[in-house]
Amino acid sequence: MTHRLLFNNYEHNEIVLQCSLSSFCHSSSVFILHTSWPKTKLQSVGSDSGPGLLNVVVDGNPIDLVESFTYLGSIQTSDGYCGSDIARRICLASSAVSSLNNIWNTKHLSIQTKVRVYQTLVLSILLYASET
Repeated sequence: MTHRLLFNNYEHNEIVLQCSLSSFCHSSSVFILHTSWPKTKLQSVGSDSGPGLLNVVVDGNPIDLVESFTYLGSIQTSDGYCGSDIARRICLASSAVSSLNNIWNTKHLSIQTKVRVYQTLVLSILLYASET
């Protein structure tokens, strides 16, 4: 489950963020849910990173500010651009194509079968999580 706390300006700095995260921790404990604070990271979405976000501590655990992270196989960046994710997908698809060299070079499979293998194994990697 992903929770996003959006702060559009820096007047809501680390104190408000720290209170929100502590409240989240308390509320989730009511339902016997545990948050792994050492694994929890913050991301400032937009062109500027908030300088006050670096000093957030919840339950004695410092929360790090990150520029990018991978979520469900897609790279999420602070600037909102998907160029790094597209480059990563192209690299993964290229690797899949090269690992199938034995299939491409075999004379025992028809072109139609090779196209189906390409669509199934390569295009699924390349187009994963790309809508529109």
